[in-house]
Order: sequence, then C-alpha cells, then structure tokens
Amino acid sequence: MGKLFIIGIGGTTRPGSSSEQALQLALAHARKLGAETQLFGGPELQMPMYDPATANDNELARNFIA
Repeated sequence: MGKLFIIGIGGTTRPGSSSEQALQLALAHARKLGAETQLFGGPELQMPMYDPATANDNELARNFIA
C-alpha cells in the first residue's frame, strides 16, 4: 500500500480564512503522520466549476479536476 494522499478543499474563496487555517493545521498533522497532502483553498477555488464548457479553459480548474 502506498503513501496516503489527502486533498484538503477549503470552504471559502477568501485566502487565509479561519476555515482554511484550520484545514492547513489538519493537513500539517497528516503530513507529520506520513501522509502526502495538497490544499485547494482561497484563489484555487475561484474557477468556473459550475460551467463544464469552460472548466478546461482554466488552469486552476484543470489542476483541481486532475
């Protein structure tokens, strides 16, 4: 079994929000326990996620989908 990979998805588009800070703490703890993590928060959430026709035109959306 490979290393656990955890993706954290913030709940707001505002960078540095309290929920994003809490998520960063949780992901940091997961890394200490050996997991690999990635955070999608603040600016990474500002994308056309409700318009599939344009999602592939946006680098942030492509990274999120991948």
